[in-house]
Formats: sequence, structure tokens, C-alpha cells
Amino acid sequence: MRLGLAHAKFCLPKPVFPEGKCHARLGCADPRAHNDPASQIIRHRQRRPPSAHFSTLREPLAVSLVSFKQSSLSDVSGAFAGSKSFFRCSIMTAGTAIARNHKKMNLDYVPLLPTQRDLYAIPRGMDRFRQYLRTLTSEGANLNLPPLVAMNPMAKEHVTALLDALLALDADGVAARAVADAAAEVAHVPGDFKATLVVVDDRMGGWTNRYAVEFDHRFRSVPSADLRRPRWSKHLWITGYLWSSEPASERTVREAILTAVYRTAYVLSHGQARTLGNMLTQEGRVMAQAGCTAPILDEDDIEYTREVIAPMLADDDKRIAIECLFGDEAGRTLGFTPRGLSPWAGLALALHDARAPATRLP
Repeated sequence: MRLGLAHAKFCLPKPVFPEGKCHARLGCADPRAHNDPASQIIRHRQRRPPSAHFSTLREPLAVSLVSFKQSSLSDVSGAFAGSKSFFRCSIMTAGTAIARNHKKMNLDYVPLLPTQRDLYAIPRGMDRFRQYLRTLTSEGANLNLPPLVAMNPMAKEHVTALLDALLALDADGVAARAVADAAAEVAHVPGDFKATLVVVDDRMGGWTNRYAVEFDHRFRSVPSADLRRPRWSKHLWITGYLWSSEPASERTVREAILTAVYRTAYVLSHGQARTLGNMLTQEGRVMAQAGCTAPILDEDDIEYTREVIAPMLADDDKRIAIECLFGDEAGRTLGFTPRGLSPWAGLALALHDARAPATRLP
């Protein structure tokens, strides 16, 4: 059996795993299973190499038993003299085997803007709220449509007007085509995801602070690398946020869904950003890949912003991150410290540096 991965291969003589102990050491209940060519891969984690053949390997290893194959010496050039059998094994550092066995990312766009518009067609009051809850939790203990948690079920007419404008320009169709275009670029990342758009009410929604919600959306919404879905959901979701304070346009729709898709791929590949510097790198690359043209600052403001935030790049405090990423205007809405930064200053710096690779954050 040939390996599908480019792992190092080597041959081990039978004495490395003595007769009668081989199956026990590899966790196999039946020693005859080694002779079964259809046997499943069995992994055995070793704290220390069992023989001199492993003496140069210093990392913990996951040893995959690929096949047990009877062979004559002529089949194995340079193998161990006198050996009539050998194991063909693959070596990989522990922790990488599972990730490499995942299939590519699959994206399924689900149009939810009409569902949101139907909810807002119900007059504001408990009838609308009850229907919102039924829509959200129509499958009992599970959330049927988790992205709708971000919407304001009691929003006023300005959200209804925005949804009408989005439906008029076929926003769901624009987003679905953008997701299809992005699928090839993120195919190297594993996972099956539903993708959608949700209107988030930051204009007149009393329970929504734009900057606190956007921070969590950018840095806390992507699932962990093991792709474990929440107990309350049947699927993993990628959600693009459309803000009620911004007018409807194809550009905002494309940027909203594409940044959400590329952000998910980036975080699954690089891990969750913890420090301000990591956050700037993540968002700069995500926005540049999505073709974003804003936020922008003039060159003097870019250099000033770089100088102000340089001492805080290693900080992992959410308050500092919001102050630097979104600027003084955002900080004031949350009672944070003004630092003399323009609106969206840190994100503008991140996009600037991502689009100009010769420039590096300090």
C-alpha cells in the first residue's frame, strides 16, 4: 500500500516488535489483523523511540501502521539483511495527522435576508418577538438559524428599508456568487460551512454597540481548529454582517461575505489572533484578499498611527485593541481612553501594510 502523504518511510525488522507483543504495543486486539491488507490505520504514540532506529528523532511521534507485508529480500533493496517481513510506516509529528486527513472546505450559501424581512413585516411587539424565537429555535433544543442571533428582532423601520434595498439589488445572489468565487481560494482549508448575511442594527439598536460587536465578530466568531460545532447547532456557520448605519450596495455585500469567508480560512490556518499585532496582521490580509478599499488614511496619519500603537502590539487586552483598531470615536462610546487616533485607524494601517508588502508593522 502506498502512502498518499509525503511522509518519510522506513523499514523495521520484525525483532523491533517481538512476536506476540506487536499487536499489544500497537493497540490491536487481534495479531492476525496485521496480515489483513484492509486493516485500518492504527496509531501508537511513543514517548521514547523503542530502538536505535528512532534515536535521531527527538519529537513525539505518531507511528501509523500502514500495512504488514510479506516480502522477499529482492523486494526491498537496502533493507535489513535476513529479514523476511517488514513494516512500511509513515512518520509524522504528533498533532498534524488529524488536520491533514480533513477534506477541503465546502461552502453552502443560505439566503436569510428574505427571512429577516418577513419577520419585520410583523408589527413591532410580542407577536414579532415570538415569531423570531420560533424561527430561531424551530428544531427544539437546537438553534435552527444561529446567525439570526445577531439581528435586532425589535428593530425599527430603518432596518426594514435597508432590507428592501438589499433585496432589490439581489444581495443574496451577489453574496452567493462571491462565495462561489472564493471557494477555490480556500479549498486548502478543511470544513463544511453554511454561509449567509445578517443585518446588524448598530444605528438605533439599543443593545448593539458597533465596535464591541464588530470586535467579537472579527476575532471571536471563527470555530476552533478541530472544527467542533456547538452543541446547539447542526452546522458551522460563516456570517457576513451588514450594518444598518451603512447604505446598501453590491460592494458592501461582497466585502461583508468575503471577509467572513477569508477570515475563517485564515484563522483555521494560523490560529486565533490574541495580541494587537496578530489582529492587525489578520485583518490586513483578510481585507486585502477580499478587495477592500477602505478604511484609508493619508500617509501622515498612517505613520502617526503606526507610532502610537507600536508599544502596544504585544498586548492582548480587548480594551486596548478596540481603542487602537477602531480609534477614539469608538473608544468614547465605551468609556475608553482616547489616544488621538482617527476613526478605524488601526484597521486602516493594517490594510495599508497588507497592500504594501514592503511596509511592516513594527
